[in-house]
Amino acid sequence: MINKGRLRFLSLLVTVVLLVVSGRLYWIQVVKAEWIKAESEKLRVQTVALRTPRGSILDRNMNPLAVSVPYYRVVANQWQIKDKDEETVAMKLAPVLGLPAEQILGQLRDNPENGYIKVKEKLSLEQKRQIEALNLPGISLEDQSERNYPGKSLAVQVLGYMSSDGTVGEEGLELAYESFLAGKPGYVKAEFTEGNTPIESTIKERVEPVGGQDLVLTLDLSLQKIVEDRLDKAVKDLDAKRAGILVMDVHTGEIIIMAMRPGAVPNDRKTWGDPVNWDLLQNWAIRPLPVGSVFKTITSSAALEEQAINLNTTFIDKGQMIIDGWRIANWDGYVPPSPQPETLAQLMQRSSNVGMIQVGETVPRAAYLKYLQGFGFLEKTGVDLADEWSSDVGPVPFLGQPGKSRIDWANIYIGQHIEVTPLQLLTAVSAIANGGKLVQPHVVRERRDPQADKVVWAAETVVKRQVISEQTAKEVRDIMVSVLEKGTASAGLLKYAGYSAGGKTGTAQKYENGKEKDRKVADFVGFAPASNPQYAMFVVIDEPAGQGYGGQLAAPIFAELMPQVLRAMGVPQDVKPEKTGAAAPPPAPVTQSAVPDVAWLPTPWAEARLAEAGFVPRVKGNGNRVAAQSVQAASMAKPGTVIELSTVSVGAADEMVHVPDFTGLSLTEANRLATEIGLTLKATGSGFVSGQEPAKGTPAPARSTLSVRLSPRP
Repeated sequence: MINKGRLRFLSLLVTVVLLVVSGRLYWIQVVKAEWIKAESEKLRVQTVALRTPRGSILDRNMNPLAVSVPYYRVVANQWQIKDKDEETVAMKLAPVLGLPAEQILGQLRDNPENGYIKVKEKLSLEQKRQIEALNLPGISLEDQSERNYPGKSLAVQVLGYMSSDGTVGEEGLELAYESFLAGKPGYVKAEFTEGNTPIESTIKERVEPVGGQDLVLTLDLSLQKIVEDRLDKAVKDLDAKRAGILVMDVHTGEIIIMAMRPGAVPNDRKTWGDPVNWDLLQNWAIRPLPVGSVFKTITSSAALEEQAINLNTTFIDKGQMIIDGWRIANWDGYVPPSPQPETLAQLMQRSSNVGMIQVGETVPRAAYLKYLQGFGFLEKTGVDLADEWSSDVGPVPFLGQPGKSRIDWANIYIGQHIEVTPLQLLTAVSAIANGGKLVQPHVVRERRDPQADKVVWAAETVVKRQVISEQTAKEVRDIMVSVLEKGTASAGLLKYAGYSAGGKTGTAQKYENGKEKDRKVADFVGFAPASNPQYAMFVVIDEPAGQGYGGQLAAPIFAELMPQVLRAMGVPQDVKPEKTGAAAPPPAPVTQSAVPDVAWLPTPWAEARLAEAGFVPRVKGNGNRVAAQSVQAASMAKPGTVIELSTVSVGAADEMVHVPDFTGLSLTEANRLATEIGLTLKATGSGFVSGQEPAKGTPAPARSTLSVRLSPRP
């Protein structure tokens, strides 16, 4: 007999179970129905990115500078691979991918939330074909790309670099034009077949990608390579921190060359240094640095335009002056016993500090500020590069800051104690070259749609303002031409290549933590042809060894490279090449040079003379005169040869002076050297020293007379 109590208990238990099951069904089918549907869709529906390659960066002649190289990624959809197939898939993939089957199996058995697994990156086209032929369940391939720079470190500071994962630009043009180069990625949201093809009937959403555009630059790849190779040599030979050259079309603002060395490879972070040397990667042509006497071109322009002076106005340069308790001297330290009146052109030819400060002081300060603004030194140039800086000229009254003292202004007039960017300086001098118009520089010539093979945007010439009149511009150009012909710059060799030119040298002090550094900035800015200027070039060598004068170090590089630029850009010669009357061929590489005679020269003079000749001086001892040199004078040696200088100390009270070689010096230089070693100079003729009495090496009584003959250089 069935126990009634037990029967009631069983009936109650069944009722409870039915209620629980019914409640659970209600919870699933009604309360959680939408959530369960969404979760189920998550497992079946995927969102896959649709990408197009990043746009390329090309030079003005369509040569590639930065390109995206396609590669492939193999991925697995865990939800499309049955457990029993995992080992088979891993075994078949292993030999193609070059990975252990156990490693691949471990990846396939991972449990990511979306079931999406990256098995291996950067497959070749052949690997892609082999995997497609295997037709494995849940295994598919995705198109990817890697940024490549065919020129390695060529123009790296202009091009910039990509993020570590290669997805976005982080510097240079890669950053400035990110939105145009990258385009816009698309995506498709749908269920996918085992071959990773979207099932049309399940597509929830689809957005087509917009392809990246190509950038065509104003840079010339061939010229950029020539210039960067020359800068590498300069950095090595001069033991410099860095060196750079900019070349701009003075009429359009196109940057033909923007070269800075040393550099690094954008997609090889091992070349960046440890810690990273940002000078190798960041564009320091758009960051301020001291420029020195090249800024005297701006002071000259302001004084002439304001009609504060004219070309016949004269000034007395006494070699030194005291301003606000500070002594300012000329770069050569020479104090003439009988100073003579000199014109602006003569002051510029000698790069006189004392004279140019007098020129600057003829201009009312408010007016001078107008020219700082007009030439673009109080604003960015607007070049199409990321992270451009403006100049550092200190506080100026019309910006609501305290005014400058007289010594502050004096330093500005001669380009000291202020910093401007190399591109600002080049743009300002280009305005002098083109007739007074400040043109905005640019490095991108056009943007192109590679799919449609058409130009979608082209750069236009932007004239920002007329800074000085055409007449003033011509007067300053003529003065700059005279600097090359008669002055401190050894850049006049352009005439042997059939071109005339104008320019100005510069040597700037550098400071660190408020103290002047031992090394300086040597630079030169110039334009050519002088008869019809087309291109301007700025050469800067930062912290070279020795005295580092711009006329000795930077100007010869201008003379060497500017003719190559002009020929490459199709600019006709404007003068007959000297000596030949025909177009001069490019100079043959110099394998050996004659070693200068530097015996008994003051040690700094000897270092400068050897460095100018291409050798590396190494001083032994702390003496102020060179007693002997390790390589005999007039012997032949390769540029870059180290020449040791043995020194002795010679005091002002010494009775005898060993006479050094004065040959080749200008009258100013000869006067300064004679004064420094304790002799009185007597000169005949004009030009440069071609003979002397007593002869070099001869002992002569202190304070005796040294006679020199001057004659024009052949």
